[in-house]
Amino acid sequence: MRPHRLCRAVVLLGVVCTPVTAIGQTIAGWVVDDGTSVPLSAVAVMLLDSTDVAVALAESDSAGRFSMEAPRAGMYRVRADRLGYGDLISEVFSLDDAGPVELVVRMVPEPLEVAGLVVTAEQRMRTELEEVGFFRRRNNSLGYFFDAEELERIRPLVVTDVLRRVPSVRVSGSVVRSLRSYKPTCSMKIVLNGFKIENDSTADLNFLVNTDLLIGIEVYPGAGGIGAPVQHRGTDAFCGIVMIWTR
Repeated sequence: MRPHRLCRAVVLLGVVCTPVTAIGQTIAGWVVDDGTSVPLSAVAVMLLDSTDVAVALAESDSAGRFSMEAPRAGMYRVRADRLGYGDLISEVFSLDDAGPVELVVRMVPEPLEVAGLVVTAEQRMRTELEEVGFFRRRNNSLGYFFDAEELERIRPLVVTDVLRRVPSVRVSGSVVRSLRSYKPTCSMKIVLNGFKIENDSTADLNFLVNTDLLIGIEVYPGAGGIGAPVQHRGTDAFCGIVMIWTR
């Protein structure tokens, strides 16, 4: 949740010349510790297009493996997040319809220290929320907020279990709509760890976001997402904004 920095580029191991459908290209790979090469599980991996919109989502398994599909050919970057490691955003790379691509994502450990001591997980979560302005916005009372303590009390099975608790929000499957917008039939903008999720990817949220990793949720049901950070408002937030933060 710290300001994102450009880290080590994702390593392309090779391109397997296996035919794929024309709609996209399969991207698979491993996430490992940069120093030890030990596989890392529970890493949130996003495929970002040229406008930094997340168009594909995945989470590494116990073997560090992940797989996702690009919706189309184009220029992309990979972003990876995991507690205890520096946020990774790769160099830009090109995808075409040649076949599946395999990547190795190497993450650098980055413990947060205060007065020479590594902070507890609870302190780390609060610090990360403070860094992204969560508590400052909550003090303005312009939206609905769920911090790590509240989420621990709720113990949701899926992300949408939390969103159902917001009075002016309706959830159908995994589609989230606001009753306070001018168009109650359109879905709210979803922002995960600072990156917009394409509307047609909202169905992946309950699968992608491990509720054990949730540290905060902000919901702005008003038209235009009033109260949310300025950079996330706009015509794509006409029906409100949901912001989700994970460790």
